[in-house]
Formats: sequence, structure tokens, C-alpha cells
Amino acid sequence: HIILDQSRSMDYSSSEISKFEYSKLLAASFAYILIKQQDAVGLALFDEQINKLIPPKSLPSHLNILLSHMEQSKPGSKTNIAQALHYSAEGISKRGLVIVISDFMDDPQSIMGGLRHLRHKGHDIIVFHVLDPYELNFNFNERIKFIDKETGEEITTDPWHITNQYNNHFKKHCDLIKHGCGQNKIEYVPLQSNQSLDSALSELLLKRKNY
Repeated sequence: HIILDQSRSMDYSSSEISKFEYSKLLAASFAYILIKQQDAVGLALFDEQINKLIPPKSLPSHLNILLSHMEQSKPGSKTNIAQALHYSAEGISKRGLVIVISDFMDDPQSIMGGLRHLRHKGHDIIVFHVLDPYELNFNFNERIKFIDKETGEEITTDPWHITNQYNNHFKKHCDLIKHGCGQNKIEYVPLQSNQSLDSALSELLLKRKNY
């Protein structure tokens, strides 16, 4: 089961490719590999709610359906990751491998509650935390207006005023998710949207081999 975040924050990009476009490539690659291995693959697209839910199948023709829906999908509304995870936990009846692809721009405690729900149902989980390099490094050096993609809230500032505070806050946010995954035996893979897909594909193949 591939659970793909299509919330508005995923639309951010500091270069040629947004987090969402990168994540779609990642999900499409996973679907291709798994179906070639004759695994049944399902897809859930979510923002505030589950917008598309495709049950898993292993037929080669099913790959075209998955790829078509991914290609047509666009960033939607605000994020509610926990709700999507809880819904998935209740809706997936057969134990399996659950792949979650998101920027996790939501409350870490709520996110972990949803992930623990999936673990409680007996699923094996691998989390791909996709971020833009500028979100990690805050590489801005001129006065700039920041606009929240999900709320429209704006702030204009000189980046040097907030760089340290931002970096500390964002690192804490990511660490909470990473450590929470570790405590719950969930595979955590951080990715940057300018990074080659090779490492992500290797992680999946290793996980699939051990599953």
C-alpha cells in the first residue's frame, strides 16, 4: 500500500521539481518494481482526507491505472496526515507493507499516533520523508516574503533574523518523527527533492527482501 501526501505544502519547490512531483516519481517507481515482482499494490492519495483509494492488485494492467491516477493528481488542500493514516489502518484488512510518502508538515505527535495505529494492525511500515533542500538548509540571503501554501499567511523578513530559530525548530520537528519511527520499529528514510531516486529504491528493495 502506497500512501501519498498531495497536500498543498507538497507543492513547494526551490528548483525544477516540487516535493510532490518528486514524490510521484518515487511512488511510480515503487509501484513499477513491486508489480514486476508480482506483488499487489494499492494507492491512497490524501490531503485533509483520502481523495483517491485504489485497492491493491498485482496485474500488469493495474500498473497503468496507478500511474494514470498519479500523473493526473495535483496538490490539494491542507494537511491532515493522522486522519489519513487512521483511515488507512482501519481500511486495510490484510497485513502488508505500507509505504508512506510525505513532507510530514503536521503535528508530530498526531502523525506518530497514526503510524502506531498501522503498526498495531500488524503492518510493516517504511516512511519516506521528502523535503526541499531549502527547507532543510534555509538557504535564503535576501529580504524575502514567505507565504504559507496551506493558509495563505504571509511574513516578510530578513532571513538572518530567524535562521537559527528556524533551523532549531525544524531539526526538532524532523527528529521527533525520526525518533518516533525508531521507537515503533518503523523504517525512516529522509530524502531531498533534488536527490537521486537510487537510494530510496535501494531502501525499498532491502525492506521488501526482509519482509
